[in-house]
Amino acid sequence: NPIPIEFAELYNALQQKTVDGQENPIGTIALQKYYEVQNNLMLSNHGFLLYVLVANLDWYNNLPAEYQEMIKEAGKVAADVQRQSLRDKEGGYMQTIKDSGINIVEFTDSDREAFVEASKPIYETFANTPNKVEVLEALMEAIEKYQ
Repeated sequence: NPIPIEFAELYNALQQKTVDGQENPIGTIALQKYYEVQNNLMLSNHGFLLYVLVANLDWYNNLPAEYQEMIKEAGKVAADVQRQSLRDKEGGYMQTIKDSGINIVEFTDSDREAFVEASKPIYETFANTPNKVEVLEALMEAIEKYQ
């Protein structure tokens, strides 16, 4: 059964077998050296770490239109740079993990499909929550587009 563990305690919890596993991006696994204290790594490619540009709406709306456009464009550039940086670093992180001798298991298409099927009730619950249908539809469109 899943249990919450403080991030700072995870390495020791894995080492002492308090927990059997963890879920983190490849970069975190490499930088925190979790591969030293776990025997297996499953590559599911199920998530993407996303950073969001946030501003006070009143402040933003009071900016001149040209400044608003500059902020939007800067956000797009920053997102592209962050994504490319992640792609550039991930290869090195994976090599470090592979060099440790850990057993790496990659999801097959049938594994992925089983997870999709198992999560469908969550979609249905979300879709039946007021004001959430639009969010779910946008999410599903994005998944379809970028998968």
